[in-house]
Amino acid sequence: MIQNLNKENFFTESLKKVCPKRLEHFCQWIDNYKKENDWENLFGGGIVKAPKFHELPFELQNGIIARYMLEVLDKGSVAYEEAVNEFRKQFLEFFSKTEPYA
Repeated sequence: MIQNLNKENFFTESLKKVCPKRLEHFCQWIDNYKKENDWENLFGGGIVKAPKFHELPFELQNGIIARYMLEVLDKGSVAYEEAVNEFRKQFLEFFSKTEPYA
């Protein structure tokens, strides 16, 4: 199992010292992302406490980080939307050419 990016192995004090502005930007971005996606209701509808980003499995973190990187590197969400549309095409092609596993 791949270990996620957590407070012990990634989001450490040394990261804050090396990249304080970028980390602050990411933290602000992730807070906005959570609002945009109704994070609290997404994870249990308010019945249970929603996990923090650093508590998610790596695969979920990876997708969120990919969106962040696309938006930051390409200065907006247009490139992200284009990447999502391309991924949908690739996924559909994969489904149509791949035999299901039993």
